[in-house]
Amino acid sequence: MPKQLIKKLQIGFGFSFIILLITSIASFLSVRNQINQREKVLHTQNTLLSADRILVDLLNAETGQRGYILTNNEAFLAPFYKGMESLPKSIEQIRNQLEVTSSQSTRIDSISSLVHARLSILGEIVDAKKAGKEIDLSLLEQGKVYMDSCRILIEDLIETESQLLEVRSRAMNVTSNYTSMFILIACFVSLIITFFFYKQIRNEFTAREKLQNE
Repeated sequence: MPKQLIKKLQIGFGFSFIILLITSIASFLSVRNQINQREKVLHTQNTLLSADRILVDLLNAETGQRGYILTNNEAFLAPFYKGMESLPKSIEQIRNQLEVTSSQSTRIDSISSLVHARLSILGEIVDAKKAGKEIDLSLLEQGKVYMDSCRILIEDLIETESQLLEVRSRAMNVTSNYTSMFILIACFVSLIITFFFYKQIRNEFTAREKLQNE
């Protein structure tokens, strides 16, 4: 086989190999980046679920306490005791999901203090009701203040995490789109190079065949 033809084949295969190598490396890095972005999205979603759980548990505890006061039926205390047990775990779970230095971490510390104060008042009212004592109305008013403050902080935490979720979801979509575009472009360039060298080699063979016939 002539040296010129061998050189063209080497150049063609070399370009194709380089493009394949670059595409493989870029695809690997892009997939790894997508996995990282997806983990961040899932992390934020779990934080949102934990924040919702705190609010639901607190509302359940409050509803159970109120039902017991109105009916004097201890069956209503089931969600109250459940909330008393699950709230510290929910708060600890969301605290572990947040960065220690973030504003969200400071916010969950404030929520934890308010929840503890609110549960303490709820427990004090339940104990007074069980003992047949008159319930101090100031405790109800104070408890409402704690509950309102806690609800505001939780809503702020959820709003901040929702915005972060939107940013991370958008970043994941952008990375995915760039990866698809890059792969398509690389395939297109590879096809052009392959066709170009195929045409060059075919012309070479045609020219040699023509010379042989002459």
